[in-house]
Amino acid sequence: MITVTAAIIHNNDTILIARKRAGLHLAGYWEFPGGKLEENETPGECLKRELMEEFSIHCRVGEYIGESIYDYGTKKIRLLGYTVHHLKGDFILRDHDMIRWLPVDDIDDIHRLVESIATLSWAPADIPLVQEFAARRFHEETIAYYNTNAVNYIEGTLANDMQQLRQAFTDLLPEGGHILDLGCGSGRDSKAFLSEGFEVTAMDASPAIAHHASHHINQKVLVKKAQDIEVADTYNGIWACASLLHLPDWELAPVLKRLEKALLPDGVLYLSFKKQKYPDNSQRFFCYPNPADLRDLIKNCQRLQLVDSFTSCSGKTKSLHEQWHNIIARKTD
Repeated sequence: MITVTAAIIHNNDTILIARKRAGLHLAGYWEFPGGKLEENETPGECLKRELMEEFSIHCRVGEYIGESIYDYGTKKIRLLGYTVHHLKGDFILRDHDMIRWLPVDDIDDIHRLVESIATLSWAPADIPLVQEFAARRFHEETIAYYNTNAVNYIEGTLANDMQQLRQAFTDLLPEGGHILDLGCGSGRDSKAFLSEGFEVTAMDASPAIAHHASHHINQKVLVKKAQDIEVADTYNGIWACASLLHLPDWELAPVLKRLEKALLPDGVLYLSFKKQKYPDNSQRFFCYPNPADLRDLIKNCQRLQLVDSFTSCSGKTKSLHEQWHNIIARKTD
C-alpha cells in the first residue's frame, strides 16, 4: 500500500481543487493535490514539498482531516488529508490543467461541495475526504448555532409534550435501567426519565446547551458528539430524539453501529427525524432520511432488530403540522 498526502488548501473561505492533466494517472479527475510520502518524511514535510513541486507555492500545514483507503487496481493507496493554508506564491500548474476555488463559507456552500461529488469527476480516493471535510463544517456550523442560541432554543423546546413517545420507549426498558439521552437539548427528557427512577447519562454536542441542561436536571451533562461514543454494553436504552438528524447521511450507518455497540443486550434504541424539510435560515444542518432508509440502516446493524416504525406530530402546540419519523429497535442477545 502506498501512503499519499492530500492538501485541502484554504484561501479566504474557499478551498482549492485541481484536475489532473492528460498523460498522468487519474487524468481528467479532480482531486485535493498532494503526493507520495517518501521514506523518513512526515506528512507535513511531504505536503510542503509536493505543493512546491506541483504549484511553486509556500504553505503551512494545518489539522489532520482523515484518511481514505482505495484500491485503484494497479495500486492501493492510503490517502491522508490535511488542511493547508496558502502563504505565498502564484500557482503554476505542472501536474494539473485546471484549478478551481470552491466557496466553503456557509452551510449552502458546503452542500454544493458535497453535490460536486455527483457533478464532477472526483478521484475516488478523495471522495471520503470531501465528505469528512464537509461533515466537520456541518457540525461546526450547527454547534455554533446552538451555542449562540442556547437560551432561546431551550425556552422553545422545554415545554414540548413528549410523554407518549417517552412511554413507548420506557415501557421496553427494565425498571431503573440506564438511559443515554443523546443530544439531550434542554434536558427535558432526561429530567422526566430521572423522575421515573431511571439512571440517566445526558450528552450534548453543544457546550452552551450542556451547561444550561446541567442546571435543569441537577447533574453534569457530557459535552460529546455521537460520532465519539466508544463504550460497549453500557446502556439499557439510548434516546436519540431529534439529535441524529444533524448528521450527514454518510455518517448515519457508522454512528448507528456505535450505538448498537453501546447498548446492553436487549437494550432499546429510539430515533426521530423530521419527515420533510421546512424553511430554516439558522445555518444548522439537517438530513431527512425516509422510513425505508431508516429501516435499512437498522437491518445493516448485525444485532439490531426493528420493533416499531411510525409517524408522529410535533410536540409543539404551534407546530402540530410538523411530522416526524420515529424508529424503535432492540439489540438482540
